[in-house]
Amino acid sequence: MREFITVLIGLLGSVVILFVVVVLACVASTFVVLAIRHASQPNIEVQSIEPPLSSEIPQ
Repeated sequence: MREFITVLIGLLGSVVILFVVVVLACVASTFVVLAIRHASQPNIEVQSIEPPLSSEIPQ
């Protein structure tokens, strides 16, 4: 009975570790995607805003 309990605890521990790793991977991937979107959107906005300003100044 003790061996069964120790094996069960070991399996539960490994499952919990795998679950934590998967959750951390998902959080990290979503954070990376959000960071890439956040980093790419302002650059596009700045590039699209700057040319009209620079073209309006000479006029």
